[in-house]
Amino acid sequence: MKKLGLAIITAAAVAGMTVTAFAGEWENTNAGWKYKNDDGTYKKAEWFTDEATGNNYLFNADGIMMTGDVTVSGIPYFFDENGVLARNVYFKDTEEVAADDGILFKVGADHFLAGQFVTFHEDGDMLYVNVQNFGSKPITMQGYVELTGDGIDETWYTYNAETGTLGEEMVIQPMEKAYVPVIAEDMHKVDFANKTVDVKLRYALGDDIYWVAVPAKPNVEGQHLLIKGCVN
Repeated sequence: MKKLGLAIITAAAVAGMTVTAFAGEWENTNAGWKYKNDDGTYKKAEWFTDEATGNNYLFNADGIMMTGDVTVSGIPYFFDENGVLARNVYFKDTEEVAADDGILFKVGADHFLAGQFVTFHEDGDMLYVNVQNFGSKPITMQGYVELTGDGIDETWYTYNAETGTLGEEMVIQPMEKAYVPVIAEDMHKVDFANKTVDVKLRYALGDDIYWVAVPAKPNVEGQHLLIKGCVN
């Protein structure tokens, strides 16, 4: 059994046999939980997002809420005992990570970087990288990244806004998240409009160096990726 790591319990799981939930209601049957729409039909073979909690659920062809490991069109997911889709969770016992979109990834104990996303601001003078280390050892983000694609071929550097310094390394401890701004050394602006840029991040795990390529589009907030580092 996976280590759940989720403290969220749905209203349906803690109330009685039937719970009202935004123009529909949960029903507990002998076969399992079902969701009845306001027109009397049941959700079947479909996803459902509870607007009150943001939790995601999946129902099979018989209208039963799914739990545990489920594969949909070849893509693995995990739903906890209350039917909630696991997102942004690390399962230590099975060494799996559920990404922001719920897709399960098998990870190694060490060489793994996860939860990255890149945001370009439309003024083109800064980009931001968010990283979470789902490995068991500290990972050092080096002081620069490479931007390539669509006529862009540049090296940008981590930027400490408090000190105004460039190129500082950042150590990301296991299970920690890091918010890293990077900027051009001469502070010039780049026209990211209508461009797609590949951002190569450089990491060190002990003496091993890893490059991770992150495709990024301008003005995209929350572009989540799970990436395993590759030895340089």
